[in-house]
Amino acid sequence: MNLINTAYDLIKRESNRKIISWAIKILVFGLSYYFIYVQIFEKKEIQSITQKLTILITKGNAPFFWITLILMLVNASLESLKWKFLIKKIESITFLRSLKAIFSGRTLNIFAPYQLGEFGARVFHLDKADRWKAVVIVMMGNAVNLL
Repeated sequence: MNLINTAYDLIKRESNRKIISWAIKILVFGLSYYFIYVQIFEKKEIQSITQKLTILITKGNAPFFWITLILMLVNASLESLKWKFLIKKIESITFLRSLKAIFSGRTLNIFAPYQLGEFGARVFHLDKADRWKAVVIVMMGNAVNLL
């Protein structure tokens, strides 16, 4: 009977964890959407953004725009590979999952001070790993960026 209760408790904790996980994801998505909406539509900056993009692309600067966009993707990919390499000691993750963790961290950094969102978002994408070890690994990865 004790084994059944233990199994039930584990299942209950796992389902609670999934519910909390989804709630946090929905909250972050909602806050991100609201932040972008306010920045673009409430402040009436949509015209200035489109004007700046038009000027950027039409005045012979289009190659710089595309190069910048490509380099941003390369940067995110390299950061994702670094995260995948750093975290493999405690949990094996795929490149795509690592990339999701990177983009989640960058999204949360909009709201959190001192890049605290990056810690939470990256650790949030792990399943089995010790969360505190993962936080230390994130801190090591950020320290490497300073070198």
